[in-house]
Amino acid sequence: MKDHIEPSETKSFDLHAHMVNAVGEIKHYTVIFVLKDKRVGSGIFVNTCGYDGVLTAYHVATPVLEDTEFGLCVAEHPHGLFVKSENCQHVPMGLAQKRRQGEDGPDLSFIVI
Repeated sequence: MKDHIEPSETKSFDLHAHMVNAVGEIKHYTVIFVLKDKRVGSGIFVNTCGYDGVLTAYHVATPVLEDTEFGLCVAEHPHGLFVKSENCQHVPMGLAQKRRQGEDGPDLSFIVI
């Protein structure tokens, strides 16, 4: 399957096939945070500038790192992976900390693990 389409090919473009392919790849990089109070959040594993971590929303990273420990769901089979927050570093991205209700702008954070 090609990874791009030409403008002349848009009528025959099979979006479903590309979505199935994307989901098959994305699941290898997706993480689910599980908090003690049963809330969950999600993110994507990334490596940038030599740091490994999770790119997630600021509003997810904040409660995750306020807990002393959180669970990470990183596979499709049952498992127990727990991380101590003290071993992570929160890197807010953009103006997330200064946002007001309804204001446009980034809501991103990088959690260095």
